[in-house]
Amino acid sequence: MTALRAGEPWLRISTDDDVRHGVLVVRVTDLQDPAASSTKVHRYDRLTGVLQTVPA
Repeated sequence: MTALRAGEPWLRISTDDDVRHGVLVVRVTDLQDPAASSTKVHRYDRLTGVLQTVPA
């Protein structure tokens, strides 16, 4: 998904959910300032969906 700011591409947001291993990766790419981009990894119990770790 691409988010717009003032009608211009601003952020690209993508996710990858590996339910078999209980890992969700969220990537936010700043299209105007690549240094401000981030990746967060969330680990969860694959049977219950309960979050096991909280990313910093």
